[in-house]
Amino acid sequence: MDNLYRRGALAVVALAAAGAVVPQAFAHAALKSVSPANGATVKALPAFVKITFSEPIGSVSSVRLMDVKGKDHVVTAGLDPRNAARVLAKTAKPAAGTYLGTWSIVADDGHKETGRFRFTVKS
Repeated sequence: MDNLYRRGALAVVALAAAGAVVPQAFAHAALKSVSPANGATVKALPAFVKITFSEPIGSVSSVRLMDVKGKDHVVTAGLDPRNAARVLAKTAKPAAGTYLGTWSIVADDGHKETGRFRFTVKS
């Protein structure tokens, strides 16, 4: 019985230790913030849309900023050279209206992440 108890205790300790490691193994770069914020109304579009993640990302697959006519207003997009957890998308000067932003990145762990946001520019 003593041997059976030890095996059970070791199994519980091993499972607990594995559980402590699992959250780190499955952590992904989560969206932290977007500027302009999702749902915001701004007077003018800033020169750069900023998309910030919870941890550094590996690469930017795409960033688009579409107006209601389907025109993309992103000129260039890439990692912020001063913050590996932020994407900077240089924007063309849009007119007033609602814009839908979409992004796709590859996290440092190799997982692809995507998302969207919407904001309005009022003149």
